[in-house]
Amino acid sequence: MFKPNRHSYLRIRPPGGDIEVTAPLGMPLSAVLALLHERRAWIDTQRARLLATREQDQNRFTDGERIRIFGVPYPLRVRSGARSSTVRLVDGELRLWTQKPSTAAERAHLLQSFYHDQLALRIAPLVEVYRRPLGLTEVAWHIRPMKTRWGSCSTRTRRITLNLELIHHPEHCLEYVVVHELVHFHERHHNNRFYSRVEALLPQWQEAHRHLS
Repeated sequence: MFKPNRHSYLRIRPPGGDIEVTAPLGMPLSAVLALLHERRAWIDTQRARLLATREQDQNRFTDGERIRIFGVPYPLRVRSGARSSTVRLVDGELRLWTQKPSTAAERAHLLQSFYHDQLALRIAPLVEVYRRPLGLTEVAWHIRPMKTRWGSCSTRTRRITLNLELIHHPEHCLEYVVVHELVHFHERHHNNRFYSRVEALLPQWQEAHRHLS
């Protein structure tokens, strides 16, 4: 699709890995094809990552599976017989301990709570750091699973919502999404002013944008 943007973007759309190109109005088709050729390695990498994510979605969270926490894969260790049910990162392992043998649904619930807590620890200081230069006073935030977006912003409720799935991606991606949504309090649309504000706060934003696209 062609839009009045300054930049060209590639996105790999789930579930099938279709390629979506957003290009500036007036960009010739030959330039679009050249961009696709130039980014061939990146496209292949992202499609492989999409497949890995789909496989992770089908996990039963059994002992030995690998789960990414902020981009780093950790082996999952599942044990029963503990005094209480907990999930912790210990010595390079993601340890899930329960009192009794657990079902996949119970383990998924415990992991989601762990993901939420880990994200919350990082989101709170990020919002504090970036709301100030934007002149924002009170900003509420919320974490939940989202199917099609990494985040959203409500100017009416003064709240940003962040996707729980950000737990699986490098921390600089979470930082970018926080900045992205905070800037929406000033600029509703993805226009030149919007990206200028994002870049002023986070000069390396495009790296995270490419990773999440």
